[in-house]
Parts: sequence; C-alpha cells; structure tokens
Amino acid sequence: MLHRLNSLSRSFLRFAFISGCGWLIDFCLMLAMVFLFSLNVGTANFISSFIAVTFVWFVALRIVFTKKYKGNSFFLAMYWGWQFVSILFYSYLISQFVNIAYFIELSRFLHIGWQALAKVIITPFNLMTNFLFMFYLTRFMEKKGLIIGK
Repeated sequence: MLHRLNSLSRSFLRFAFISGCGWLIDFCLMLAMVFLFSLNVGTANFISSFIAVTFVWFVALRIVFTKKYKGNSFFLAMYWGWQFVSILFYSYLISQFVNIAYFIELSRFLHIGWQALAKVIITPFNLMTNFLFMFYLTRFMEKKGLIIGK
C-alpha cells in the first residue's frame, strides 16, 4: 500500500512538472492573446489551454505513465473531449473573477493583472483533475491492451 502511494506521488510530481511546462506555454499564450490581440480572457484561456494540454498528453504519456501507443488515437480524442469540457469550465470560472470586487482589489494590491491572478488560482484545481483523468484513462487503456509499458 505504501509503495503504491509513493509511486502515485512520484507520478503526480512528474505530471505536475510536465504540466508546469505546459502551464507556462498556456499562460504566456493566454496573456499574449489578451494583451496583444485583445481577445476575451475566457476565449484566450480556452485556446491556450488546448495547445498546452496536447503538449502534456504526449509528454506525460511517455514520461509519467511510461506508456507507448499500441493502438489508434481514439484515447487522445477522448482526452481532448475531457479537456474540452474541463477548459470550458475553468475558462468560465476565470472570466467570472472580474465580478468579484475583493479579487480585483487583491490583484491591484499585488500589481498583477486580474487575468493572470485568476489563472494562477484556478491552476491547482485543473492540475489535479487532469492528473486523475489521465491516470485512470491510461489504466483503462492498458487493460484494453491498447498501450504497453516502455
């Protein structure tokens, strides 16, 4: 039991690191779209997040879950479907932060744009749900014989 927990913790930490790299891609793209192209923060977050989760899928599948595709890309499409719903949900939440007066005051106090602060606050929740989804998805894929270990 303790060995499984340690293994899961190590997997989560590796996933968090890879997701952190994806998050930096996501964060920079979102801010660029908002400030350079005047896109709505929810729309910009949706686009930038989708690019980043695709990066995370390919890198995490191989490095964190040490899996190799044996089958087709059906499960990538399934992951994208999950991400579509997840990103819509978190993008909506981010766009609603502008309606919280205390939050706007906090962003002014910290000298951080409210969009950036909202993204930082939402990220840990998104990280956890993405890890859990990918963890269970890869286990299911393995049971179906569609992926193999390294």
